[in-house]
Amino acid sequence: MRPLTLLALWLALLLPAGCAPQSVRALPPLPEVPAEPYRVVEAFAARLADPLRVVNTATFELGWQTLVVLGLTRVDAATGTFAVVGLYPAGGVKLFEVEGDRASVRRSFAQPQLLERGDLPAAVAEDTRRIYLDRVPAREAVSTFEDGVLRFRQPTGAGTLEFAFAGPEAVLVEKSYREEGAPAWTVRYGDYRKQGGNLYAGTIVLEHHDYDYRLTLHLKEILS
Repeated sequence: MRPLTLLALWLALLLPAGCAPQSVRALPPLPEVPAEPYRVVEAFAARLADPLRVVNTATFELGWQTLVVLGLTRVDAATGTFAVVGLYPAGGVKLFEVEGDRASVRRSFAQPQLLERGDLPAAVAEDTRRIYLDRVPAREAVSTFEDGVLRFRQPTGAGTLEFAFAGPEAVLVEKSYREEGAPAWTVRYGDYRKQGGNLYAGTIVLEHHDYDYRLTLHLKEILS
């Protein structure tokens, strides 16, 4: 059973609280067509903190049900590893702890209730991998310039991974994966903050198009 399906079963037992859909503010187009497109990628990559240590407020939305978790996230892009500790916002009770890399996930702790009908930590690990690892395309990716947005496309697994850069500072605004021409998932990045010469996305929204499921991260604190 897929982690997302398990997450859906688990969320079905939780808060039936409706909320307004979260969104990422659109950035203006790039001011001009880049003469050397991959230099945009290199400049953006140089401003990403690595390793990354942040605290996010994570809101899971499945249909009309929501769940809010405080997440302490550590990502080491150079080694392709990450770790997440999930806390219940009221009281700071630890809900789960998980770590992983591009190929595997290791759960070191989870409240028993999280595993009775699903595996929330496994779903969180998959989403963390999609959001924070591989935030720049490979050098051999094919680039196009469309409506002020610089896009890169590269084959990945059974489908295609696409990256979109826009805004005055040419930042990553979207990362998406498609299979057989249909979108599987999309991550949107926005509200970038600057600290210590690095860029941090203040709002991140991940959508699974095969499910009525959305994860929104709001940056609460930068630890690195």
